[in-house]
Amino acid sequence: MLCALITALALLLPTAAEPQNLDASPAYDTQAEQRLLELTNQERQKAGAPALQPDPGLTEAARQHAVLIASKGELSHQVPGEPPLMKRLSKASPHLNDAGENVAFDSDVDQAHQGLMHSPGHRGNILNPKFNVVGLGAVRVGDTVYITQDFGHKVQNYPVAEAENRVADAITRTRTNRGGPRLRRVQ
Repeated sequence: MLCALITALALLLPTAAEPQNLDASPAYDTQAEQRLLELTNQERQKAGAPALQPDPGLTEAARQHAVLIASKGELSHQVPGEPPLMKRLSKASPHLNDAGENVAFDSDVDQAHQGLMHSPGHRGNILNPKFNVVGLGAVRVGDTVYITQDFGHKVQNYPVAEAENRVADAITRTRTNRGGPRLRRVQ
């Protein structure tokens, strides 16, 4: 329960963990990442929210952030010298129009997840029905796993011609519904 309380207060209080000297190629805990995806999607299913799809770019961003917080031995959404969240995530995964992040640490992934679910802000990110993609990063240092969950809403990317047609169709529908005259389309 103490770890859950620490996780819930992560945004308010720095942790007392010692900074870690991680080597150049940290070991990501892919089993922990997979378990987090399962737990997250189970919670979303219970809440009637659609399942999150793993996004390779967000996964890379989450892993990089997990390494940073593990190396500092503290929970933070922005480590000094790191770009702000939206800039970081939109670079990693283009076509996002919304994003959120959870960070946690614990000795056990299931306990970390429970701690996040008991924190209203973190729970809100996990259950946000607008989010459709996720990147998960888990880095183990000794008996502690540092976790970053990067959430996003990825919009569909259309080829230029299709995007132009969709916009033109939407304008035509709106004008028709409001009794306006049809416009002639020009390039």
